[in-house]
Amino acid sequence: MFCCFFGGIKLSKIAIISEHFYPYNDNANTSCTQSVAKGLAECGEDVTVFSKSFIKNVPTFEEKDGYKIVRYFYKKQEKIDNRFGIKSNSKIADFSVTVLTSIIYKIETQKVRSFYAEKLKKEKFDYVISVSNPFMNHETANYIKKCVADISWIAYYLDPYSFNNVKNISEEKRRKNHEKNTLKNADKIIALEGIIDGYNKNNFNPFSDKKEILETTLPTLEIKKSREKEPHDKVKLLYVGRFYEDIRRPDELIKMLSGFDCRELEAEFYGSCCEYLRNHFEQLPSCVRLCGTVSNEESKRLIENSDVVLNVGNKNTNQTPSKIFEYISCCKPIINFYESDDDTSLKILKEYPSVINIKNNEKYSIKDVENFCKNAKEIDAETAERIYEKMLSKNVIKSIDEFIKKS
Repeated sequence: MFCCFFGGIKLSKIAIISEHFYPYNDNANTSCTQSVAKGLAECGEDVTVFSKSFIKNVPTFEEKDGYKIVRYFYKKQEKIDNRFGIKSNSKIADFSVTVLTSIIYKIETQKVRSFYAEKLKKEKFDYVISVSNPFMNHETANYIKKCVADISWIAYYLDPYSFNNVKNISEEKRRKNHEKNTLKNADKIIALEGIIDGYNKNNFNPFSDKKEILETTLPTLEIKKSREKEPHDKVKLLYVGRFYEDIRRPDELIKMLSGFDCRELEAEFYGSCCEYLRNHFEQLPSCVRLCGTVSNEESKRLIENSDVVLNVGNKNTNQTPSKIFEYISCCKPIINFYESDDDTSLKILKEYPSVINIKNNEKYSIKDVENFCKNAKEIDAETAERIYEKMLSKNVIKSIDEFIKKS
């Protein structure tokens, strides 16, 4: 295994495989990958993120926060019917489009993987870390592992695969087989807390033969000092992110807002949640404002400027909404809705000083929640750092760095 030395300190060459990356995709996994890349670079490692780019005229190489970014321009699918002159007005034509799309996708994907493998081999990387979701990043790392001698592969799970938005038993069975076969060559596993427990509860564990597993939290928690907010005419409640029909529904939240005195409180929603609310509710409370999609940076500013933040936990207890860490980092009062007593957000907020936890379909006082919103204060940064010391980004990254290099 090749390592370079700087000032007598051994530096590891680490490649991180990410389907999308800064600044062309704002989502939770991208933010997490940025934190890992930046944190490992600050630990002294030589880090390069390998990512696809779907946009022309963007740099194929860039340096940011002490790490490097290598982008492979991935040709987006043109409409197959235009490309091949197929008129999509029949079942045969539709089938032809599907087959051709699949063939072209496989060819383009193989080009990407060959490019990555050749570069990692030529530049003598020590480690490759594949970050999922999507699971195809692990497929790419598996290919690299077969092509590059002596490289160590760490599969980093931010989301489960076999049981994540599965439509039927047949699909679940296919995913299980695929996941187990893909991970055979992985040397180590890093998984967010709750993921492995979720697999065990479903009587399937693709990591059972792995001796080296690290369970950790999201590496994104950085406590911020309190900033002066813009003046508000009303108490401003905020939700940023997504809702999902199967795993994260806002019914109880909307029911609560329907009982609020809208003369004194208002709730703003940002992100794809706005489209969900429009499609699933005929009439929304008058205090609700749907504000559309914003960038990740703008969402952080909005959180800092809010009075109270809203969190809706997932039905499945092996995933944590990433926004909960952003809320904590800003030390905001939180209203947390949860489905199960095993809810991951509930566990994280157990010692948080300024929170109301509301279990779906259980009775609670709207008046008490209103009073909480009007009177709750931000907690001080020192208190937050003391409570969440082990979850702070710098400490999570340190444990990841030590785990990667542990022989």
